[in-house]
Amino acid sequence: MRAVKWIGWTLLVFIGVVLFATFIFALTFNANAYKSEIVENVRKQFGRELEISGDLRLSFFPPFTLESGHAVLYERDLHERFASMENLRLRVALMPLFSKKLQIDSVSMVGISVEIIRDAQGRFNIDDLIVILTPRGPSNLPVFFVDSVSVKGAQVRFRDLATASEFTFADLNGSLAPVAPAIPGRLDLNGQLKLSASTMAIPFDLQTQFTFKAPDAAVLFETVRGKSSVETKAGTLKSELKVQSVALRESVHVGAAEIGLDFHGTHAVNAKGTIKFSGLELQDGNAVDTQITLSWTSHTGTWQGEGRAEGTLKTGVKQPLQLSALQGAAKLSSDKLSAKLTFAGFGSYETESRSAMLTLSGMNLGITEGGRSLADIRGALHSKLDIAHDQAETRIDGTLNGGAYSALLLSPLTAPEKTRFKVNLATLDLDRMRRGAPSSVKPGKQIDLDLAPLRDIGLTGELFIGQLTYGGVTSKKVRALVD
Repeated sequence: MRAVKWIGWTLLVFIGVVLFATFIFALTFNANAYKSEIVENVRKQFGRELEISGDLRLSFFPPFTLESGHAVLYERDLHERFASMENLRLRVALMPLFSKKLQIDSVSMVGISVEIIRDAQGRFNIDDLIVILTPRGPSNLPVFFVDSVSVKGAQVRFRDLATASEFTFADLNGSLAPVAPAIPGRLDLNGQLKLSASTMAIPFDLQTQFTFKAPDAAVLFETVRGKSSVETKAGTLKSELKVQSVALRESVHVGAAEIGLDFHGTHAVNAKGTIKFSGLELQDGNAVDTQITLSWTSHTGTWQGEGRAEGTLKTGVKQPLQLSALQGAAKLSSDKLSAKLTFAGFGSYETESRSAMLTLSGMNLGITEGGRSLADIRGALHSKLDIAHDQAETRIDGTLNGGAYSALLLSPLTAPEKTRFKVNLATLDLDRMRRGAPSSVKPGKQIDLDLAPLRDIGLTGELFIGQLTYGGVTSKKVRALVD
């Protein structure tokens, strides 16, 4: 019994010494001594320089916590900042470490700033990281589990040196939980999208379910949902995004997607629309096709409108966006009046010039009242959006009831309420276009054109009519200004 007693006391003393030594080690441990080793490992694995100017702090008492201050990661083979972070905190579960499993209870990152650059040859400054971090072959990833990840105050800026354009995701705050191989997780992210060509900030909110290293993809996002709201002087545009799936592997596969649009204008103009994509796959340098459908409804006072268009969208990582086989129809009605429009055409977007173009070559607009034709308008429309210079230009040429016409509209993209127009009509017979039978007007009576509604919605410009017939009176070279 005495031997057992002495063994017991010896074990207690030994345990006490170990605990005391651990306590002293924890108090005197200097995690900063391992800075150089961490920096060297990053240099060997990624070929990039890591600079840790803040302190490394390590706590051995539950929760086991590692915290880092300010750190900067530089471009590969260059002393130019690629990413920086103000603070990182990891809390690691101790018991799984004895089974050679890494379980991180939480990761908190504050003040992340990343700059992604595409050079003139189409290469990104993250290509080397993607090659290193992308799993290849049938080998499994190390066993790990991260219960939650939080990001606060992050910023990601994209710069395209070939087109001198850029945009920034700012004020990013988000959470991921959990993060582990083949275990479904949830991503919540919100922030603002800022375009370099505009001072406008577009807020957005994104949610999705994801799986890291699914059987057929390195990362699989399921049912991606997002929403944003943009306010301008013309009104408020709200949008909602729903994507069936996004799979990241050697290429990017995007499932069927739908964008819902809801516009409430300051001049009582309201519209709703839906854009649907059949899905696409992006491969480096290869163009892919997808079917796109747009449907919309609108109302302004007593006017009701609806329309639909569909076409083929071709795009790619290094290819311009092209819209072909475009065709559609629209209808606008109020009381007894009705307008029907059919069109066909094509469009494109050039990244280098940052401009978009839309051409409708088969426009046919008919306006009727109770079955009686008021106007038959035919022609072609050509519209160009110059995003770099914040300018939209639309030209229309054709015939109105057999007479030639042309129209030009110029509008700032960020201020559509400042649109200016210039319209030239060879002939205009308002008696045909008026409701009911034309009234008798004595020759020489003054013709008054009420253009106030155009001014009310922000349109200004000039209207010229070569020959105007109204109330039985024909006038030559009629000019009207809206300022």
